[in-house]
Amino acid sequence: MKKYIVLATLTCMGWVMLAQPPQFAMRPFSQGLSWAYPTTDSVYGQPQFVQYLRFGPKEYSFDLAWVTDTLVRTSDLAWSADATAAINGGFFDMKRGGSVTYLRADNKDIHQTTERLIQQGNEILEGAIVITKPGQLKIRSGKRIERKKRYSDVLVTGPLLLRKGKIQPLDNRDFNNDRHPRSCLCTDNRNRVYFITIDGRHTRAKGMSLVEVIQLVQDLGCWDAINLDGGGSTTLFLRNQGVINHPSDNRNFDAQGERPCANALLAIPRESIP
Repeated sequence: MKKYIVLATLTCMGWVMLAQPPQFAMRPFSQGLSWAYPTTDSVYGQPQFVQYLRFGPKEYSFDLAWVTDTLVRTSDLAWSADATAAINGGFFDMKRGGSVTYLRADNKDIHQTTERLIQQGNEILEGAIVITKPGQLKIRSGKRIERKKRYSDVLVTGPLLLRKGKIQPLDNRDFNNDRHPRSCLCTDNRNRVYFITIDGRHTRAKGMSLVEVIQLVQDLGCWDAINLDGGGSTTLFLRNQGVINHPSDNRNFDAQGERPCANALLAIPRESIP
């Protein structure tokens, strides 16, 4: 499938800024953690509800939570691990459970990428989230990462959106071009980590194309950014607040439509780690 970069407006000259960048109010939640929620109901000319959690690298550590042959809600994975926050992770088998992309945890291979995705050359295999000791989160290329065994925790997902500040090309396909609820992860040049959700499939939240997501993470000052599973899976959890976005599986604009998933990314205060 031919690679291309979808343009934000009708131009053949390259990327241009989209109108109406997001506006956020920033609420300090705890030391090293801020919760940003929207102050307008329109982003890039469409009704949207976008929010993010931003974590300081000194105050928070990161981990993967996963199940192999079933599905569990992101919020339940977070509660089980006593995590402060969580966001849904990578792509999974909705019937049998378990990740469909490479997942490594605690230096053990848990899941291998399915042959179907390998044969497709699917671009969700082009990125990876890695967690190094002691719990530092990095975004890397997914190519050959299954062979390296360098990291104790790895989740292959994608597409990659930004790499070292550079926009990554996208395939010309509906998954990228259409507006959907989205979950994504990014880091900035201060090594802060962002859990970002974009609600969708509702008149109050249209969702975004991946081109719009790229513009969003650029507007937030991200350096590396990667797409996670989205759609009905999109979930953002914060302890003592519960699910703080509007998961779309019940088609209502509330916190009750959470879809069970196979894995999630967790944020844990470093002071609570033995």
